[in-house]
Amino acid sequence: MILNLLPIPPLDGGRVLFSLLPQNLAIQYAKIEPYGMWIIIFLLLIGGLTFIIQPFYSIIINTILYLIQ
Repeated sequence: MILNLLPIPPLDGGRVLFSLLPQNLAIQYAKIEPYGMWIIIFLLLIGGLTFIIQPFYSIIINTILYLIQ
């Protein structure tokens, strides 16, 4: 779920960012969409996704643990 909100064009976060950008920047941003999956794979291989997702994951886990106690 959190992964899908990343602002990389094939993901939903990329669509949201595209709609918020001014038209000239949105057109340039849309040009990286064919490479979006390669960007995600690259981030996965170098550990970049862990760096991005870890804070959100920690908040969710800590909240669940707090509610259980």
